Amino acid sequence: MVVFSSLRPSARGLKAVLPILRSSPKTPAIKQAGPVVMSTRGGAGRSMVLRPGIYLDRMWRDSVHFFILLGTIPVLTLATLANLFLTHGELTDLPEDRVPQTWEYHQHPITRFIAKNIVRSPEKLYETHMAMMYEQDQKRKLRKLDAQVKRVMLDRQDVRGWYFFQGATDARQMSLESQDNKRGTPF
Repeated sequence: MVVFSSLRPSARGLKAVLPILRSSPKTPAIKQAGPVVMSTRGGAGRSMVLRPGIYLDRMWRDSVHFFILLGTIPVLTLATLANLFLTHGELTDLPEDRVPQTWEYHQHPITRFIAKNIVRSPEKLYETHMAMMYEQDQKRKLRKLDAQVKRVMLDRQDVRGWYFFQGATDARQMSLESQDNKRGTPF
């Protein structure tokens, strides 16, 4: 009796969810001027009204139930087997030279599995965050240095530009020399 009284609030919640699962996307209504007259074998004309069927509604409902059960049955089976056969973690003394991993601090086996294989460790999260902050700081310093260079160039007005290269570059000089060697020098 105690079990049934404890299940009552969940049954109320289930009653609130079931109408949502029962309602499927509305099928477009077929517009027609009047009933369709179908001829039959006996010759008597009976009228049959076209209306949207419930096939699509049932198919949608069946697919929703199938995919819900496709996900819940394996998860519930796995959780039940883990709770029945795997033991909870217990505190034990560790040797002096061994450092425990982060997932070994969790007691439940499913939580240990999630911490080991799915969630990133706190150390890795910290390192990635610090690397991102370092890159942002380097970008900020370069922007600040670029603004300072532009400001000094504008104040002094004695430099053409920090990006300007006067004269030919080494690659251009090498290409000119190679062209001269191919043609031969006139002297």
